[in-house]
Amino acid sequence: MNNEIGRYQQLWKKYVPAIKILLKKSLNEEQRLSLSKREFEVAANKVKYNYQFTLEIEKGKVQNDIRDSAVAIDLMQLLNENGDVQRWLVDKSVKMNMSKGFELSLNASILEPVAADPE
Repeated sequence: MNNEIGRYQQLWKKYVPAIKILLKKSLNEEQRLSLSKREFEVAANKVKYNYQFTLEIEKGKVQNDIRDSAVAIDLMQLLNENGDVQRWLVDKSVKMNMSKGFELSLNASILEPVAADPE
């Protein structure tokens, strides 16, 4: 799987501007982005491949294990490289889910500040 990492970056670069907009809108309601199955197959040079993933992000950090998904790793790397996205994620919890039907769903919420313990 490690040799798969990086294959999807060019593809995700195309979608990052739309994902940025949908992330902000996903604070109000779930957002969905239809992706091109063919583009993923061309990027991977494979037809039979599991492109599905769930990506859970809290305060800009991945919370779930995505080691087996080059598709998710490449997306997260690009999000980390985007200063606007990084600043936006600082106080958010985000869940992204790529379905078998090549639809990316996005849900976000603002994290409640942690109250300091009274001493």
